[in-house]
Amino acid sequence: MKKFILPLFALSSIITSCQKDPKKCELNSTNLVGTYKITANSYKKDAASPIVDVYANYRPCEKDDLIIFNADNTITFSDAGVKCAPPGDSTGNWTLSGNNVSIKGRNYVVSSFDCSAMSGSVSGTTAGELTTVTLTRQ
Repeated sequence: MKKFILPLFALSSIITSCQKDPKKCELNSTNLVGTYKITANSYKKDAASPIVDVYANYRPCEKDDLIIFNADNTITFSDAGVKCAPPGDSTGNWTLSGNNVSIKGRNYVVSSFDCSAMSGSVSGTTAGELTTVTLTRQ
């Protein structure tokens, strides 16, 4: 029995040591570039208010819109799929500093990023006011 267990243990050690570590995805300008859709949006008026699911009230023509982070630090908001009236196409600039993404002058603090999705929040003008948006890569 010992003759069987020792080689089995050695083989399993070799197999597990040869497995690659999962690729980590850092939040940086290169990894951020791409096309996204908003898949969640919530709003909290102040510290005492409940969180409101804003995304649930999006019109169908808003749920298919694309947000494109370009490598030249421009951003395109494309009214894709079902067109809204008036269309919501626009452009602007984005910057990244640490975990802060500035989009058209609004600063979002990124709380999660895994190269397939990103969540970020922006504070409002009153204490506790917070908008949180989740973007999913397309």
